[in-house]
Amino acid sequence: MKKIALLAFCLSMFGLANAQISKGEHFLGGTVNISDNDGSGSLTLLPEYWYAIGVQDILGLAIGYISRSVPDVSYTIFRPSYTKTFPIEDNFFWFLNGYLDLSFGDQERVAPGVSPGLGYRVHKSTVVVLRGGGISYDFKEKYFDMGVNTANMGMSVYFRIAGK
Repeated sequence: MKKIALLAFCLSMFGLANAQISKGEHFLGGTVNISDNDGSGSLTLLPEYWYAIGVQDILGLAIGYISRSVPDVSYTIFRPSYTKTFPIEDNFFWFLNGYLDLSFGDQERVAPGVSPGLGYRVHKSTVVVLRGGGISYDFKEKYFDMGVNTANMGMSVYFRIAGK
């Protein structure tokens, strides 16, 4: 128990040395996912670029590829986004991410949405993000997607490539 408490203390002290996301920083990250569940496989390659336009405001752009075996579809996705961060303590923050999914190929989609998440600035050059659920509306198919299953939850790592 003492070792766990010491580790938690050291990690929190390490976190004090790092700042929140600053205006002018650029990050690269995104999603890579390969899954196979009972013969239903999928591949997601979705790199994402972030640019901090303010201390708590991030513009993002993801362009990628998604392929699923059930149903048998593959498509390109273009996803501009705006993220508002809310500091919790030290390097922890939660956020709301507003996005617009534009898909082309076997599955065409125009779907704005909002998803929450939790972030941690591990180091001045690295941010880890946990995403979960969200809600979107598909204008082509005319339905809401609540996105509260485990397939819509995940972790991403973003690396600072330029800025302060």
